[in-house]
Amino acid sequence: MNQALLGAGFALLGVAAGTGIGYYLREQKSRRGHDEIKRSAEELLNAASLKEAEVLAKAKEKAIKILEDARLEEKRALEDVRKHQDALLEREQSVHRKNEDIDKAKAELELSKQHLADKHADAEKAKHEAIAAVERVAGLTKEQAVEHLLKRIETDHNETLIGRMKKLEEQGGEELDRKAKSIMALIIQKQASSHVAETTTTLVELPSEEMKGRIIGREGRNIKAIELLTGCELIIDDTPGAVTVSGFSPIRRQVAKRALQNLINDGRIHPGRIEEFVDMAKKDLAVDIKKAG
Repeated sequence: MNQALLGAGFALLGVAAGTGIGYYLREQKSRRGHDEIKRSAEELLNAASLKEAEVLAKAKEKAIKILEDARLEEKRALEDVRKHQDALLEREQSVHRKNEDIDKAKAELELSKQHLADKHADAEKAKHEAIAAVERVAGLTKEQAVEHLLKRIETDHNETLIGRMKKLEEQGGEELDRKAKSIMALIIQKQASSHVAETTTTLVELPSEEMKGRIIGREGRNIKAIELLTGCELIIDDTPGAVTVSGFSPIRRQVAKRALQNLINDGRIHPGRIEEFVDMAKKDLAVDIKKAG
């Protein structure tokens, strides 16, 4: 019986020892798994932090580029506005100076008219005084004095009067000849109208029909500026994709054509740009003419 109890005790000790060892092994395994999960989590966090830093750096770089582009665009826009303001100011000053010159010329004209009126009044007064003096001296009225003078002139200068009449007849013949030549020139002009149309017009091609409206401008200010600066007439009709430049001077037509083509390529059509491109076309054409010469 003692041996049986002893064996049971050893068995219990063995079970307790096995249970303790198993618990210890499970605890070590659990601890190793926890450490591995912790290391994986730390690695993921580090990778996420690096990715976040990279994304933030790229976003910051892109934002800086967008800001720089916006600043450059704003600078260009402000520069264009400043140029337009300078051009408008210069034109306003020019118009102001011209108005001052016109006012000054009008004042001088009014003063000249007043002086002329005063002189005319003085001459009329002197004339009446002279006629009255002659009538008093000669004892004749104005009509009697004129009649007497005409008779005397006719008697003393009969040959001169006849020569004068012949000269007037010749002048009348010259006037008739001049009128006949004028009529012939008018007939030739009408008959040659088709030929003139071919030699006095230049065609400028357009990229689209919408460009015609931009060339005309608001209330026709663009087309008026082009015609005023070039001395040519722009004909904008139903001709598809083209504008006709009309003018007797081929040089002016060529200036208008070059200015129009440059304006169309540039895309910004307004009176300030028109004046700039017309001046540029004149200079370029002068250089080409000089080279050709």
